[in-house]
Amino acid sequence: MLLEKAGVSHVETLCPKCGWRLNASACPTDDRRPEGGDFSLCGKCYVVLRFESDLRLKAVSEAELEALDEDILEDLQKVRTILISLARRDAGGERGSA
Repeated sequence: MLLEKAGVSHVETLCPKCGWRLNASACPTDDRRPEGGDFSLCGKCYVVLRFESDLRLKAVSEAELEALDEDILEDLQKVRTILISLARRDAGGERGSA
């Protein structure tokens, strides 16, 4: 799983969509730590989140998503697809949706 590779603790936040406890993150490409303005996804419901300057996570609004560069949106979708695939594998079947 991604967190086994490069897990980094951050300020604990509850996902604003599903309430899941978020307190660690991982970068899928390197070992860098999250910074304010970076994007993340909830590991349970896959909603797009953004780190605040204090590393708390907040939901990204539809207007913010629509304003994002296409490359960023593609990267977020790729990571979402990976998370869903891992969840399905770990559950031994189908779970979640893209």
